[in-house]
Amino acid sequence: MHTVYEMEEQAAALFLNTARNHKIKCQARPSHFAAIMRQNTGMVGELLPWGQDTDGLERRNPLIVAIGDSVTAGHFENLQPLDRPFDKKRPIEIADPREVYHEKFRLKLIDTYEQTSVSVINAGIAGDTIFGMEQRLKRDVLSHSPDLVLLNGTINWRPDKTTADFRDSLLRMTDAIRSQTQADLILMTPNPVIWSDRDMQRLFRERIECVRDLSVKQNICLADIYAIWEEFLTSGYPLQKMLSNKTSHPTKTGHEVCALELINLVLEA
Repeated sequence: MHTVYEMEEQAAALFLNTARNHKIKCQARPSHFAAIMRQNTGMVGELLPWGQDTDGLERRNPLIVAIGDSVTAGHFENLQPLDRPFDKKRPIEIADPREVYHEKFRLKLIDTYEQTSVSVINAGIAGDTIFGMEQRLKRDVLSHSPDLVLLNGTINWRPDKTTADFRDSLLRMTDAIRSQTQADLILMTPNPVIWSDRDMQRLFRERIECVRDLSVKQNICLADIYAIWEEFLTSGYPLQKMLSNKTSHPTKTGHEVCALELINLVLEA
């Protein structure tokens, strides 16, 4: 299905301009991935001296894995009221992976590096938490030996867990990705969410700070999406109008903002 809800055109243009002018603060960059994108021409190994991998096979096209929740999966506006019993014959939300941030990022990479293809595995699962992502990390990320991993797992939460649990799970995931693959890793902070509970908002902000802190301490590249949204929201534009489901899912413009930040990180590498 196609998402149709969008913020007003003038506001969307200003939001995108905020993203374009956003100053990246983290020091790390996906340099290995950028080098692969520059070098790979999509031609077979017999024709080019760098066209084979270490096993003597034709070098594959660059591969990205994006792991996350419903935002990464590509969910947008609601089709059913949340208090209505689930109808198996009718989806509860629009899922439109054509408009998700990592697909927009892939297209920007293709426009920039015109001699190679690049593939993205969408490992986003609606409703998942960092703890579920850790459990499926081997299956959904490590087994693919990616060249770049996007990790975006801050929004959803389990009430039986603490912020320390989140930090520990995130650290174990980043350690596994860095030790068991040759992939560059980009941590992502989320878009803002409308919480009805102050405690949930506090825990949400704590998780965001965990991601930022880990980026600094472990020298991991950070796409600080939350900071871009915060900067734009100082204009007074209502957050609810920026969310396709009125609570947590960005519109197409929000996904474009993510893609702009990701491509800028690669271009600066």
